[in-house]
Amino acid sequence: MVAVAAAQPHTAATLAEAGVRITLVSAGLAAARVDVVAPPSLAPVVRTALQWRIEAMRAQLRAARGLGAVARTPVAVLDLRLPMAPTVRWRGLAESHGRTYWQERTAQRPEGGWCGSCGEAHATRGETGDCVLCNAARVAALRAEGLLPAATPVAVPPVAHVVPWQRAAEGLRAPTPAPRREPWTCPACGAENVGRRPDVEGCGPCTNRQDATLDMSRLGRSAR
Repeated sequence: MVAVAAAQPHTAATLAEAGVRITLVSAGLAAARVDVVAPPSLAPVVRTALQWRIEAMRAQLRAARGLGAVARTPVAVLDLRLPMAPTVRWRGLAESHGRTYWQERTAQRPEGGWCGSCGEAHATRGETGDCVLCNAARVAALRAEGLLPAATPVAVPPVAHVVPWQRAAEGLRAPTPAPRREPWTCPACGAENVGRRPDVEGCGPCTNRQDATLDMSRLGRSAR
């Protein structure tokens, strides 16, 4: 009889969409650490999703220990059968004992996007293997059964104190006010101006007209 995973209200895919981030930080399985970041409202949901997986995996580890057998990789659902992808067929020449003949081979793998441990949807479409919930639960189950040492402690950076920053802000001097612009009259056209006085004589429009005027006084004369 093949067991099928019961439908769960929250999967790795739905929790990822809701903002839950589960990361396996490891420099090797012995120092594995699971970091979980979740909104406070979803903390009970994440605990529930992990708890039933942990209990199922711990039961498998205890059963293998009681029988003295080599413990298999614990999974959330035993004898789970995933939907299979379409069969891939290959036909070509093969050689055996010096003879060459035509051979046809077929291969089939589980369809991507589903966890091989619990049967639920992955957070990433098309992903294969176990989901992040089952991977995290497996680390917790192995550690709870004494098969993994304690996790690597997390070095939390010190929180910067805000008082020195506040004192520094209080000690800042007030910004220097912008210099006042006195009105002036253009000597070329007599227009009143309030903006910054240019270094050249004349206002902006007069300067532009002067730059746009072509000097044609030397046209028709030979240069000496």
